[in-house]
Amino acid sequence: MRRGRIGGSLVTRNVPTPMTTHLQRLDVRPILASGRDPFVEVMRAAIDVPASGTMVVIAPFDPVPLRDVLGRNGFTSTAVPRGPREWEVTFTRDGRVVPAPDAGSVTPAAAQARARSWEDACGLHVDTRGMAQAAALRAILDALDEAGGGRTIVAHLDANIEALYPELAARNCESAFVPGDHAEVRLEISTPA
Repeated sequence: MRRGRIGGSLVTRNVPTPMTTHLQRLDVRPILASGRDPFVEVMRAAIDVPASGTMVVIAPFDPVPLRDVLGRNGFTSTAVPRGPREWEVTFTRDGRVVPAPDAGSVTPAAAQARARSWEDACGLHVDTRGMAQAAALRAILDALDEAGGGRTIVAHLDANIEALYPELAARNCESAFVPGDHAEVRLEISTPA
């Protein structure tokens, strides 16, 4: 058995052997208690679940939107209340070959949204307005990873995304708010050379 952390939550993984099934447990209650959305952490954990493998998510409620998203990505699920503010949700990946789960969105409209991008003298712009926060976060991080060193990324957001800042720190990026449109949060991100 291996233990590790995803987004501050303890994740337990049983290493598959010919006689056992892959089992992964993720308690998202500490993430929610900190005021963050655990969606990205759950999607990252789901990517590691092989066909017929299982992931158990412990949550304070039945996460129906999450179950819908994973259901579209090859998982069946059952949710069982275990006590006050404790649900055990079991996700089992079926044998279908599907793309890795989209860490994008829990709403159909936002799931269809894609980041627009363009370049100008200010740098590479990534416009995530209209996207779910998890999808916006992923689009910005993908742009940073593809941009390479010494570049400037200008992120156009509907709202500030707190989960972005630890990711920027891990990449040694600097960021600053810059003036934007009236209802926009605009963040200028500099990647290290």
